Amino acid sequence: MIKIKIGFLKKPDWNGFASLFSKQLLFDFPTFSQEGKRFFLEKKYNNLKSAESFLKNKQVFLAKSKENLLGFLVSHQVPGGVAICDWLWVDKNHRQQGIGHLLVRSWEESNLKEKKIHKLSISTTNQDNLSFYQRLGFKLEGLREKDQWGVDRYLLGKLI
Repeated sequence: MIKIKIGFLKKPDWNGFASLFSKQLLFDFPTFSQEGKRFFLEKKYNNLKSAESFLKNKQVFLAKSKENLLGFLVSHQVPGGVAICDWLWVDKNHRQQGIGHLLVRSWEESNLKEKKIHKLSISTTNQDNLSFYQRLGFKLEGLREKDQWGVDRYLLGKLI
């Protein structure tokens, strides 16, 4: 079993994270259309060259083993006390080893400490991921059928 460290994204990790984020968005989210992936990279996250710009109003947690980046969770807060997970990714070779669990728990603990957040919200376009989130205490709150780019989106939430 490898030793995993969860921490916030810091400047020395920026280039590695930005490169990995772009690469994984393109190749490792099978339910997203190419059009959707292009939108995220070219429009929504076209600021990956600037850490300050990308990180504005975001929390980014990294899962690392030594210097290897094995996973990340990107989130933001919205007015009214809700934190939203925008992206959760774990390297294919390290899935089913508790890394996603550690990332989500770290996100939850960080928001509990702030005491400004009363709810965590996450969505997935992959039905296979529902049981993972439900084991972590998230409840299925709804389904957006044929959401962006015609993909079903499952909405989950957890009061903290």
